[in-house]
Amino acid sequence: VCTAGPVFVDPTRAFGAGVHASTGTDLVVTGGVTSGSDNPAVIARNASTSSGGGLYLQGEIPANLDGVHFVDNTAVDGGGLWVGGASNASIVEVGPCNASTLAFEEYCIEFRGNDAQRGGAAYVDGGTLTMTEVAMIDNFTTTGVASPGAQAIQAVGAADVNLNSVMLLGHDSSPSGDGTITGADTADIDITAMTSANAVAAYFDLDG
Repeated sequence: VCTAGPVFVDPTRAFGAGVHASTGTDLVVTGGVTSGSDNPAVIARNASTSSGGGLYLQGEIPANLDGVHFVDNTAVDGGGLWVGGASNASIVEVGPCNASTLAFEEYCIEFRGNDAQRGGAAYVDGGTLTMTEVAMIDNFTTTGVASPGAQAIQAVGAADVNLNSVMLLGHDSSPSGDGTITGADTADIDITAMTSANAVAAYFDLDG
């Protein structure tokens, strides 16, 4: 359990450079911006040579995150976050969010500037991901690779993705990859109250 603005910055490893959690872990990360202080939890500038630059979840793991900033993380799959197996990740603003403590155009929960070949912000491979009141800003997929994927979220296998009140901002309207949010195989993506400051970026490729 991490609370009141923990910071995971700069390491490099294959799976989950910032945070790696596997079966038997009960992960809770709460930034201070939602628990009475000024600071969000920050998972930033981590580089994975495989999956989950910022956070990697594999196995039967309940993970609950609030007031977290995933910033400038990189990986092959899931620049900010990788969810797989029977993992159940909930990234939800329970709040209340003290937004007055944040810098201009920052949000209580955000994925910003994360980079991967597939799933710039998040890659979900058979696990469950729920996001509520989350901002996804300027995430991208690496150019020049054979099969670039979704800039924000890529879901494959039997993934279950639930998005509620999620904002997309700054993603390329003509990306080199599969779009902003992509589902394949038997992945299920449910979207409620999506918004985008550049509306052409909020398009979806659910190609099965």
